[in-house]
Amino acid sequence: MRMIGKPVDTIVITSDTFDRVPNDRCFIVFLSFLIHGLGCFLPWNLLFHSYEYFVCCKFLGDDSDVYRQHFLSFCALAALLAALVTTGIGLFIGFHGDTKRRVIPSIVVLIIMFILQVLFAVFDARDSSGVFLCVTILNIVVIGAFIGLYLSSIVGIVSYFPDRYVNALVIGSSLGILIAIFGKVFFEYYSNDSRILAIYFLVSAVIILFICFDVYFAFPYSRLFRFYHTSIKIDLLHTTKGRVFQVPYGGVMKQIWLQCFSIFIHYFTTLTLFPTILSQVQSATANFSPPIRNLDFSDAIVLINFGLFNLLGNCLAGCIKKPYSRWISLFVFLRAIISFSTFLFVNFEPYTRHNIPVAIQNDYTFMGLVMGFAFTHGYFNSILHMLTTKSVEPYLSATTAVILQLFILIGSFCGIIGSFVYYFIATTL
Repeated sequence: MRMIGKPVDTIVITSDTFDRVPNDRCFIVFLSFLIHGLGCFLPWNLLFHSYEYFVCCKFLGDDSDVYRQHFLSFCALAALLAALVTTGIGLFIGFHGDTKRRVIPSIVVLIIMFILQVLFAVFDARDSSGVFLCVTILNIVVIGAFIGLYLSSIVGIVSYFPDRYVNALVIGSSLGILIAIFGKVFFEYYSNDSRILAIYFLVSAVIILFICFDVYFAFPYSRLFRFYHTSIKIDLLHTTKGRVFQVPYGGVMKQIWLQCFSIFIHYFTTLTLFPTILSQVQSATANFSPPIRNLDFSDAIVLINFGLFNLLGNCLAGCIKKPYSRWISLFVFLRAIISFSTFLFVNFEPYTRHNIPVAIQNDYTFMGLVMGFAFTHGYFNSILHMLTTKSVEPYLSATTAVILQLFILIGSFCGIIGSFVYYFIATTL
Protein backbone atom coordinates (compact mmCIF):
# COMPACT_ATOMS: atom_id res chain seq x y z
CA MET A 1 0.00 0.00 0.00
CA ARG A 2 1.36 3.43 -0.94
CA MET A 3 0.91 6.19 1.59
CA ILE A 4 1.02 9.85 0.63
CA GLY A 5 1.93 12.47 3.18
CA LYS A 6 3.00 10.13 5.99
CA PRO A 7 6.55 10.12 7.43
CA VAL A 8 6.34 6.50 8.60
CA ASP A 9 9.46 4.36 8.77
CA THR A 10 9.49 1.10 6.86
CA ILE A 11 9.11 -1.49 9.61
CA VAL A 12 8.89 -5.20 8.82
CA ILE A 13 6.12 -6.81 10.87
CA THR A 14 7.21 -10.28 11.96
CA SER A 15 5.77 -12.89 14.28
CA ASP A 16 7.16 -10.84 17.16
CA THR A 17 3.87 -9.57 18.60
CA PHE A 18 3.34 -7.35 21.60
CA ASP A 19 0.87 -8.33 24.31
CA ARG A 20 1.43 -4.98 26.02
CA VAL A 21 3.34 -1.76 25.51
CA PRO A 22 7.07 -2.52 25.91
CA ASN A 23 9.02 -0.68 28.57
CA ASP A 24 11.38 2.11 27.67
CA ARG A 25 14.39 0.53 29.31
CA CYS A 26 16.73 3.09 30.87
CA PHE A 27 14.68 5.78 29.07
CA ILE A 28 16.62 4.99 25.89
CA VAL A 29 13.90 6.12 23.47
CA PHE A 30 13.15 9.23 25.53
CA LEU A 31 16.83 10.19 25.57
CA SER A 32 17.14 9.41 21.85
CA PHE A 33 14.41 11.90 20.99
CA LEU A 34 15.98 14.41 23.38
CA ILE A 35 19.29 14.00 21.53
CA HIS A 36 17.56 14.56 18.19
CA GLY A 37 15.95 17.72 19.57
CA LEU A 38 19.42 18.77 20.65
CA GLY A 39 20.77 17.92 17.20
CA CYS A 40 18.11 19.97 15.43
CA PHE A 41 18.62 23.15 17.46
CA LEU A 42 22.09 23.12 19.05
CA PRO A 43 23.99 23.38 15.71
CA TRP A 44 21.60 26.17 14.67
CA ASN A 45 22.24 28.12 17.90
CA LEU A 46 25.98 27.45 17.92
CA LEU A 47 26.13 28.73 14.37
CA PHE A 48 24.49 32.06 15.19
CA HIS A 49 26.32 32.53 18.48
CA SER A 50 29.63 32.12 16.63
CA TYR A 51 28.93 34.81 14.10
CA GLU A 52 30.36 37.55 16.28
CA TYR A 53 33.67 36.34 14.87
CA PHE A 54 32.55 36.76 11.29
CA VAL A 55 31.01 40.16 11.99
CA CYS A 56 34.05 41.47 13.87
CA CYS A 57 36.88 39.77 12.01
CA LYS A 58 35.68 39.16 8.46
CA PHE A 59 33.88 42.33 7.46
CA LEU A 60 36.80 44.72 7.82
CA GLY A 61 36.60 46.72 4.61
CA ASP A 62 35.35 50.29 4.39
CA ASP A 63 32.15 49.12 2.69
CA SER A 64 31.35 46.52 5.37
CA ASP A 65 29.34 48.59 7.85
CA VAL A 66 26.02 47.54 6.39
CA TYR A 67 27.14 43.89 6.48
CA ARG A 68 28.13 44.10 10.14
CA GLN A 69 24.93 45.88 11.13
CA HIS A 70 22.43 43.50 9.51
CA PHE A 71 24.45 40.29 9.11
CA LEU A 72 22.69 38.19 11.75
CA SER A 73 19.25 39.35 10.63
CA PHE A 74 20.07 38.48 7.01
CA CYS A 75 21.28 35.02 8.04
CA ALA A 76 18.35 34.28 10.37
CA LEU A 77 15.74 35.29 7.80
CA ALA A 78 17.48 33.33 5.05
CA ALA A 79 17.73 30.19 7.20
CA LEU A 80 14.12 30.37 8.38
CA LEU A 81 12.82 30.96 4.87
CA ALA A 82 14.77 27.96 3.57
CA ALA A 83 13.50 25.77 6.44
CA LEU A 84 9.96 26.97 5.74
CA VAL A 85 10.20 26.02 2.08
CA THR A 86 11.60 22.53 2.70
CA THR A 87 9.05 21.84 5.45
CA GLY A 88 6.21 22.90 3.15
CA ILE A 89 7.52 20.80 0.27
CA GLY A 90 7.95 17.81 2.56
CA LEU A 91 4.44 18.19 3.95
CA PHE A 92 2.60 18.33 0.64
CA ILE A 93 4.91 16.33 -1.65
CA GLY A 94 7.68 14.35 -0.07
CA PHE A 95 6.33 12.68 3.08
CA HIS A 96 6.01 9.10 1.96
CA GLY A 97 8.27 6.10 2.25
CA ASP A 98 11.20 5.51 4.54
CA THR A 99 12.26 8.42 6.74
CA LYS A 100 15.89 7.33 6.37
CA ARG A 101 15.71 8.83 2.88
CA ARG A 102 15.25 12.23 4.50
CA VAL A 103 16.91 12.09 7.92
CA ILE A 104 20.24 10.49 6.99
CA PRO A 105 20.96 12.64 3.90
CA SER A 106 19.92 15.73 5.87
CA ILE A 107 22.40 15.00 8.66
CA VAL A 108 25.17 14.21 6.17
CA VAL A 109 24.64 17.49 4.29
CA LEU A 110 24.55 19.42 7.58
CA ILE A 111 27.85 17.87 8.66
CA ILE A 112 29.44 18.89 5.35
CA MET A 113 28.07 22.43 5.61
CA PHE A 114 29.37 22.90 9.15
CA ILE A 115 32.79 21.60 8.16
CA LEU A 116 32.78 24.27 5.43
CA GLN A 117 31.87 26.84 8.07
CA VAL A 118 34.96 25.80 10.05
CA LEU A 119 37.05 26.39 6.93
CA PHE A 120 35.43 29.82 6.55
CA ALA A 121 36.75 30.68 10.01
CA VAL A 122 40.30 30.71 8.59
CA PHE A 123 39.37 32.46 5.35
CA ASP A 124 40.62 36.03 4.89
CA ALA A 125 37.69 38.12 3.67
CA ARG A 126 39.34 41.50 4.22
CA ASP A 127 39.17 42.52 0.56
CA SER A 128 36.03 40.61 -0.44
CA SER A 129 33.36 41.31 2.16
CA GLY A 130 30.52 41.29 -0.38
CA VAL A 131 31.52 37.93 -1.86
CA PHE A 132 32.01 36.44 1.60
CA LEU A 133 28.56 37.66 2.65
CA CYS A 134 26.91 36.03 -0.36
CA VAL A 135 28.77 32.74 0.05
CA THR A 136 28.05 32.61 3.77
CA ILE A 137 24.34 33.35 3.36
CA LEU A 138 24.16 30.68 0.63
CA ASN A 139 25.69 28.24 3.09
CA ILE A 140 23.19 29.37 5.72
CA VAL A 141 20.33 28.77 3.27
CA VAL A 142 21.48 25.19 2.68
CA ILE A 143 21.86 24.61 6.44
CA GLY A 144 18.41 26.06 7.13
CA ALA A 145 16.82 23.98 4.38
CA PHE A 146 18.21 20.67 5.62
CA ILE A 147 17.60 21.48 9.28
CA GLY A 148 13.98 22.09 8.31
CA LEU A 149 13.85 18.73 6.51
CA TYR A 150 15.56 16.94 9.40
CA LEU A 151 13.34 18.55 12.04
CA SER A 152 10.08 17.94 10.20
CA SER A 153 10.97 14.26 9.76
CA ILE A 154 11.82 13.83 13.44
CA VAL A 155 8.66 15.57 14.68
CA GLY A 156 6.68 13.34 12.34
CA ILE A 157 8.24 10.25 13.90
CA VAL A 158 7.85 11.33 17.54
CA SER A 159 4.21 12.32 17.04
CA TYR A 160 3.19 8.64 17.13
CA PHE A 161 4.51 8.32 20.68
CA PRO A 162 2.93 9.43 23.98
CA ASP A 163 3.10 13.03 25.16
CA ARG A 164 6.29 12.70 27.15
CA TYR A 165 8.25 11.70 24.03
CA VAL A 166 6.90 14.68 22.11
CA ASN A 167 8.01 16.83 25.04
CA ALA A 168 11.43 15.15 25.00
CA LEU A 169 12.05 16.60 21.55
CA VAL A 170 11.01 20.06 22.81
CA ILE A 171 13.22 19.70 25.89
CA GLY A 172 16.12 18.77 23.64
CA SER A 173 15.63 21.90 21.55
CA SER A 174 15.55 24.09 24.70
CA LEU A 175 18.61 22.31 26.05
CA GLY A 176 20.38 23.17 22.80
CA ILE A 177 19.54 26.85 23.31
CA LEU A 178 20.81 26.72 26.90
CA ILE A 179 24.06 24.94 26.02
CA ALA A 180 24.78 27.46 23.25
CA ILE A 181 24.14 30.36 25.65
CA PHE A 182 26.32 28.91 28.41
CA GLY A 183 29.04 28.12 25.88
CA LYS A 184 29.02 31.69 24.62
CA VAL A 185 29.09 33.15 28.14
CA PHE A 186 31.82 30.72 29.26
CA PHE A 187 34.16 31.53 26.37
CA GLU A 188 33.55 35.27 26.67
CA TYR A 189 34.30 35.04 30.40
CA TYR A 190 37.65 33.31 29.93
CA SER A 191 38.71 34.53 26.49
CA ASN A 192 38.11 37.43 24.14
CA ASP A 193 39.25 35.52 21.06
CA SER A 194 36.08 35.30 18.97
CA ARG A 195 37.89 33.22 16.33
CA ILE A 196 38.55 30.41 18.82
CA LEU A 197 34.92 30.66 19.98
CA ALA A 198 33.66 30.25 16.41
CA ILE A 199 35.88 27.23 15.71
CA TYR A 200 34.91 25.46 18.96
CA PHE A 201 31.23 26.09 18.35
CA LEU A 202 31.26 24.88 14.77
CA VAL A 203 33.28 21.76 15.60
CA SER A 204 30.86 21.05 18.47
CA ALA A 205 27.97 21.29 15.99
CA VAL A 206 29.65 18.66 13.78
CA ILE A 207 30.13 16.34 16.78
CA ILE A 208 26.48 16.53 17.90
CA LEU A 209 25.33 15.83 14.33
CA PHE A 210 27.53 12.71 14.22
CA ILE A 211 25.92 11.57 17.48
CA CYS A 212 22.44 12.09 16.02
CA PHE A 213 23.50 10.11 12.95
CA ASP A 214 24.40 7.12 15.15
CA VAL A 215 21.35 7.42 17.40
CA TYR A 216 18.95 7.35 14.45
CA PHE A 217 20.19 3.93 13.33
CA ALA A 218 19.49 2.55 16.82
CA PHE A 219 15.76 3.34 16.65
CA PRO A 220 14.56 0.14 14.90
CA TYR A 221 16.28 -1.99 17.55
CA SER A 222 13.91 -0.65 20.22
CA ARG A 223 10.81 -2.79 20.86
CA LEU A 224 8.97 0.35 22.00
CA PHE A 225 9.77 2.10 18.73
CA ARG A 226 8.61 -0.91 16.68
CA PHE A 227 5.45 -1.19 18.77
CA TYR A 228 4.19 2.33 18.09
CA HIS A 229 5.04 2.34 14.40
CA THR A 230 3.52 -1.10 13.91
CA SER A 231 0.36 0.06 15.69
CA ILE A 232 0.11 3.11 13.45
CA LYS A 233 0.48 1.05 10.28
CA ILE A 234 -2.19 -1.42 11.42
CA ASP A 235 -4.52 1.46 12.35
CA LEU A 236 -3.97 3.06 8.95
CA LEU A 237 -4.55 -0.27 7.19
CA HIS A 238 -7.89 -0.70 8.93
CA THR A 239 -8.87 2.89 8.12
CA THR A 240 -8.04 2.84 4.41
CA LYS A 241 -9.01 -0.81 3.83
CA GLY A 242 -6.25 -1.21 1.25
CA ARG A 243 -6.99 1.97 -0.70
CA VAL A 244 -4.39 4.65 -1.47
CA PHE A 245 -4.26 6.99 1.50
CA GLN A 246 -4.79 10.69 0.79
CA VAL A 247 -4.12 13.05 3.66
CA PRO A 248 -7.27 15.11 4.44
CA TYR A 249 -5.44 18.41 4.94
CA GLY A 250 -8.68 20.37 5.18
CA GLY A 251 -10.08 18.08 7.85
CA VAL A 252 -6.85 18.20 9.82
CA MET A 253 -6.76 22.00 9.75
CA LYS A 254 -10.37 22.18 10.97
CA GLN A 255 -9.32 20.25 14.06
CA ILE A 256 -6.08 22.07 14.85
CA TRP A 257 -6.46 25.59 13.40
CA LEU A 258 -6.71 27.20 16.83
CA GLN A 259 -3.57 25.46 18.10
CA CYS A 260 -1.70 26.41 14.91
CA PHE A 261 -2.74 30.04 15.23
CA SER A 262 -1.76 29.95 18.91
CA ILE A 263 1.72 28.55 18.18
CA PHE A 264 2.16 31.22 15.50
CA ILE A 265 1.29 33.99 18.00
CA HIS A 266 3.46 32.34 20.62
CA TYR A 267 6.61 32.25 18.50
CA PHE A 268 5.88 35.62 16.94
CA THR A 269 5.78 37.14 20.44
CA THR A 270 8.99 35.46 21.58
CA LEU A 271 11.06 36.10 18.45
CA THR A 272 9.94 39.73 18.27
CA LEU A 273 11.31 40.42 21.74
CA PHE A 274 14.09 37.86 22.15
CA PRO A 275 16.93 38.15 21.49
CA THR A 276 16.95 41.36 19.41
CA ILE A 277 15.06 43.69 21.75
CA LEU A 278 15.76 42.24 25.20
CA SER A 279 19.49 41.83 24.59
CA GLN A 280 19.76 45.58 23.98
CA VAL A 281 18.18 46.55 27.31
CA GLN A 282 20.66 48.41 29.52
CA SER A 283 21.01 48.50 33.27
CA ALA A 284 18.81 51.19 34.83
CA THR A 285 20.65 51.10 38.15
CA ALA A 286 24.02 52.73 38.68
CA ASN A 287 26.74 50.22 39.60
CA PHE A 288 24.34 47.31 39.29
CA SER A 289 26.04 44.02 40.10
CA PRO A 290 24.51 41.04 38.27
CA PRO A 291 24.10 37.71 40.11
CA ILE A 292 27.12 36.34 38.19
CA ARG A 293 29.93 38.84 38.52
CA ASN A 294 32.11 40.05 35.66
CA LEU A 295 29.47 39.19 33.10
CA ASP A 296 27.86 41.51 30.62
CA PHE A 297 24.42 42.77 31.71
CA SER A 298 22.72 41.18 28.71
CA ASP A 299 24.44 37.82 29.22
CA ALA A 300 23.72 37.63 32.96
CA ILE A 301 20.18 39.01 33.02
CA VAL A 302 18.71 38.11 29.62
CA LEU A 303 20.46 35.21 27.87
CA ILE A 304 21.18 32.93 30.83
CA ASN A 305 17.80 33.48 32.47
CA PHE A 306 15.92 32.95 29.21
CA GLY A 307 17.73 29.70 28.42
CA LEU A 308 17.36 28.33 31.95
CA PHE A 309 13.73 29.22 32.61
CA ASN A 310 12.64 28.22 29.12
CA LEU A 311 13.99 24.73 29.87
CA LEU A 312 12.31 24.69 33.29
CA GLY A 313 9.00 25.54 31.63
CA ASN A 314 9.39 22.57 29.27
CA CYS A 315 10.14 20.22 32.15
CA LEU A 316 7.21 21.40 34.26
CA ALA A 317 4.83 20.98 31.31
CA GLY A 318 5.74 17.30 31.23
CA CYS A 319 4.50 16.98 34.84
CA ILE A 320 1.61 19.48 35.02
CA LYS A 321 -0.44 19.51 31.82
CA LYS A 322 -2.83 22.35 32.61
CA PRO A 323 -4.50 24.10 30.91
CA TYR A 324 -4.52 21.11 28.55
CA SER A 325 -7.47 22.34 26.47
CA ARG A 326 -8.55 25.23 24.26
CA TRP A 327 -7.96 27.54 27.22
CA ILE A 328 -4.26 27.41 26.37
CA SER A 329 -4.94 29.74 23.43
CA LEU A 330 -6.36 32.38 25.78
CA PHE A 331 -3.22 32.26 27.92
CA VAL A 332 -1.01 32.53 24.82
CA PHE A 333 -2.87 35.68 23.70
CA LEU A 334 -2.69 37.17 27.20
CA ARG A 335 1.07 36.48 27.28
CA ALA A 336 1.50 38.26 23.95
CA ILE A 337 -0.45 41.36 25.08
CA ILE A 338 1.30 41.57 28.45
CA SER A 339 4.77 41.03 26.97
CA PHE A 340 4.43 43.55 24.15
CA SER A 341 3.02 46.23 26.46
CA THR A 342 5.31 45.64 29.44
CA PHE A 343 8.68 45.54 27.66
CA LEU A 344 7.97 48.91 26.04
CA PHE A 345 8.72 50.49 29.43
CA VAL A 346 12.07 48.82 30.18
CA ASN A 347 15.40 50.62 29.74
CA PHE A 348 15.66 49.87 26.01
CA GLU A 349 17.51 52.49 23.93
CA PRO A 350 17.18 55.15 26.67
CA TYR A 351 18.98 57.84 24.65
CA THR A 352 16.98 57.54 21.44
CA ARG A 353 13.42 56.98 22.70
CA HIS A 354 11.07 59.95 22.71
CA ASN A 355 7.66 59.83 24.38
CA ILE A 356 7.56 56.36 25.96
CA PRO A 357 9.04 56.65 29.47
CA VAL A 358 11.31 54.12 31.18
CA ALA A 359 8.84 53.09 33.86
CA ILE A 360 10.65 49.89 34.95
CA GLN A 361 13.86 51.20 36.48
CA ASN A 362 14.68 48.30 38.77
CA ASP A 363 16.99 45.75 37.17
CA TYR A 364 15.76 42.91 39.39
CA THR A 365 12.20 43.64 38.28
CA PHE A 366 13.36 43.42 34.68
CA MET A 367 15.15 40.15 35.45
CA GLY A 368 11.92 38.78 36.94
CA LEU A 369 10.03 39.77 33.79
CA VAL A 370 12.59 37.95 31.64
CA MET A 371 12.25 34.85 33.82
CA GLY A 372 8.47 34.89 33.51
CA PHE A 373 8.67 35.54 29.78
CA ALA A 374 11.06 32.61 29.28
CA PHE A 375 9.19 30.23 31.58
CA THR A 376 5.84 30.84 29.89
CA HIS A 377 7.45 30.36 26.49
CA GLY A 378 8.82 26.96 27.44
CA TYR A 379 5.66 25.85 29.26
CA PHE A 380 3.15 26.88 26.59
CA ASN A 381 5.44 25.61 23.83
CA SER A 382 5.47 22.11 25.31
CA ILE A 383 1.74 22.12 26.06
CA LEU A 384 0.87 23.19 22.50
CA HIS A 385 3.11 20.51 20.99
CA MET A 386 1.63 17.76 23.15
CA LEU A 387 -1.95 18.97 22.73
CA THR A 388 -1.86 19.41 18.96
CA THR A 389 -0.36 16.06 18.01
CA LYS A 390 -3.02 14.26 20.07
CA SER A 391 -5.97 16.27 18.73
CA VAL A 392 -6.43 14.03 15.67
CA GLU A 393 -6.59 10.34 14.85
CA PRO A 394 -3.27 8.56 15.53
CA TYR A 395 -2.50 7.91 11.86
CA LEU A 396 -2.80 11.69 11.18
CA SER A 397 -0.58 12.77 14.06
CA ALA A 398 2.59 13.02 11.90
CA THR A 399 0.88 15.33 9.41
CA THR A 400 -0.43 17.40 12.32
CA ALA A 401 3.04 17.67 13.86
CA VAL A 402 4.59 18.88 10.59
CA ILE A 403 1.79 21.43 10.03
CA LEU A 404 2.48 22.73 13.55
CA GLN A 405 6.19 22.98 12.70
CA LEU A 406 5.28 24.96 9.61
CA PHE A 407 3.40 27.52 11.73
CA ILE A 408 6.32 27.69 14.16
CA LEU A 409 8.67 28.63 11.33
CA ILE A 410 6.20 31.20 9.97
CA GLY A 411 5.83 32.70 13.45
CA SER A 412 9.60 32.83 13.91
CA PHE A 413 10.13 34.45 10.52
CA CYS A 414 7.44 37.08 11.18
CA GLY A 415 8.82 37.59 14.69
CA ILE A 416 12.26 38.58 13.40
CA ILE A 417 10.63 41.08 11.04
CA GLY A 418 8.39 42.22 13.91
CA SER A 419 11.46 43.05 16.02
CA PHE A 420 12.30 45.85 13.57
CA VAL A 421 8.75 47.20 13.91
CA TYR A 422 8.90 46.95 17.70
CA TYR A 423 12.24 48.79 17.70
CA PHE A 424 10.70 51.56 15.60
CA ILE A 425 7.71 51.84 17.95
CA ALA A 426 9.86 51.89 21.10
CA THR A 427 12.25 54.54 19.81
CA THR A 428 10.01 56.73 17.63
CA LEU A 429 6.63 57.08 19.33
